[in-house]
Amino acid sequence: MITRKEKSKILETHCLAFLLMFSFLSYFLNVLIQNCFKIPVSVSIVFYGLAMLIGVFSYYKVCTRGDVLSILITILFVLGTVFFSLLNKDYVSLIYISFEKIAYSPALFLFFFCLPTLFFVLGCNVDYKKLFAYIIFYSRIILIIFLVAYVVFDFATSSPGGTYMSFSYNALVATCACILSKSDSKWKTIFDKLLGLLSCVIIFVAGARGCLVCLAGFFAALFVTSRSISFSKKVFIIILVSIVGLIIIINFKSIIHSIYLFLSARDIHSRTLEKLMDSSFINGSDRFKLWGKVFDALKKSPVLGYGLWGDRPIVNGYSHNLFVELLCSFGYIFGTAIILALFFGILHLFIGCKRLELWVRNMFLIALTYGFFQLMVSDTYLVNIWFFALFGLLIVFRHNRTENNVKPLSDENICRTELSYEK
Repeated sequence: MITRKEKSKILETHCLAFLLMFSFLSYFLNVLIQNCFKIPVSVSIVFYGLAMLIGVFSYYKVCTRGDVLSILITILFVLGTVFFSLLNKDYVSLIYISFEKIAYSPALFLFFFCLPTLFFVLGCNVDYKKLFAYIIFYSRIILIIFLVAYVVFDFATSSPGGTYMSFSYNALVATCACILSKSDSKWKTIFDKLLGLLSCVIIFVAGARGCLVCLAGFFAALFVTSRSISFSKKVFIIILVSIVGLIIIINFKSIIHSIYLFLSARDIHSRTLEKLMDSSFINGSDRFKLWGKVFDALKKSPVLGYGLWGDRPIVNGYSHNLFVELLCSFGYIFGTAIILALFFGILHLFIGCKRLELWVRNMFLIALTYGFFQLMVSDTYLVNIWFFALFGLLIVFRHNRTENNVKPLSDENICRTELSYEK
């Protein structure tokens, strides 16, 4: 007989999994229906509508639990948004358009999807093993559509410019999840990892440069936190990779040219290889200009910054860099303090990652990839659901370690946050 508490845990786990994946699933289903099959029907209203209901449910849970921290965080974001709207009336459309266009209204996205994600993580009424299983389920659907759209319908390469960016970024979480998959079934695990690796290849060939940087960070983090590889083996692998990397660097142009010719002969277009061949791969596009505008504006308000959403009027959008956005919002003093707290929080959790259960570690690695690495080169943290999942994990982990200062891995000392440790 399932108890009421267990039912609540299952429900909240389902809700969190859906919030973390619904936007990616909605995007790829729309790609399949509208772009591949040319049917003028959108599924967004279904997915975003259900996610909004889950968001409202999360606020109800926060109020019934009397979660002071969640309430305080909500109040701070509300005040920041209100002040921005009052001080920048001409730029309100940059954060709010309408309920009908909630996907393009950052303020609504923040309050209906991002903060609820944080609430579910802080509430700690989530089964992380089941959560990861649900994410794997969604990821399989996403990557199958991703592969079909690219291989069968030539989507991304034959689509208008810029499509490759959303196409690859929306597959990033699913790619990482499938690579981390560890099912009870050997064949399911092999299938998931094959899906993940094939997606990596497509992202390399047709995806965004920033997405490749995120994947590189993900694999590096996975390697460092791996429990199956001993320290001596890790050192050997690092030396071996360094030697191979040095050989590649020395013969870089000839290798890239050979790969490019091989793909071109098979009528496969690769934007990444073209960027590598013309030495424009590390060109920051317009991002350097955006960051320059923000730092120029900070000269006028270096201490206080420009508040929440403060970079919007300056660059007519967002900064495409988490640290630049935080400095712009909170000034050099408070912004730097927040950046350092975030950095050392991630470092703290990264060091203690091996002591966590596999499923919690997997969630952390995905959140680190999409909610931190990605924010270094694209997007804004205020509409990044995985950033708020990462933020929640950092708070829970810190609280857990503080409560269990003497015997952090002892069963009788696991605190109420219930962040699972490896036994």
